[in-house]
Amino acid sequence: PSWAAPLASQLALGSGVAALVLALLHFLHTEVNHLRLMASFGLYAALALVAALAERPATRIALGSISFAVLLLPLAVSVQRHGWKAERALRPVVLLLWLAVAMGLLRGVQALVWPEAFGASFGAPTPWPFSLPLLVGLLALLGVSFGYVLAAQERAHNRLKRLASRDALTGLVNRRQYESRRARALA
Repeated sequence: PSWAAPLASQLALGSGVAALVLALLHFLHTEVNHLRLMASFGLYAALALVAALAERPATRIALGSISFAVLLLPLAVSVQRHGWKAERALRPVVLLLWLAVAMGLLRGVQALVWPEAFGASFGAPTPWPFSLPLLVGLLALLGVSFGYVLAAQERAHNRLKRLASRDALTGLVNRRQYESRRARALA
């Protein structure tokens, strides 16, 4: 049926975002409220179903884009609140998440204001000014994934640096670190 492809793509995208939410919250050592996550994904899936069943492509795109932005919104707020000070690599992640939210909202508003620009049927070509928010939003999500990997690498590097320079039992600097600091102080 014609509604199956849009619904499947929305659910695949939403599942990926839900996995990203779990990964980032786990990385930030933030307690995950599984009930709230399942409820928000259920709401997203219901909106995706309504969007897929909509007759007009513009309505389908508007509902899908706005529901996607709403699904990303709590993640953007949470990562900004908990991650801004955690690792420096998470700062671009916060900005990219907000960019993805803004692009989802922009695309939804475009579809509501200019429905004729979004084709008469699913898969019809859309003018590039109306496709650009989708592209930028998806690239922002890709950047979020890379930023997450960089933040994990930064955290591992800092942990290894600490392990290499401190005594595990006392937490004091080890001899190599002590002599390096002493030489700098004497110089």
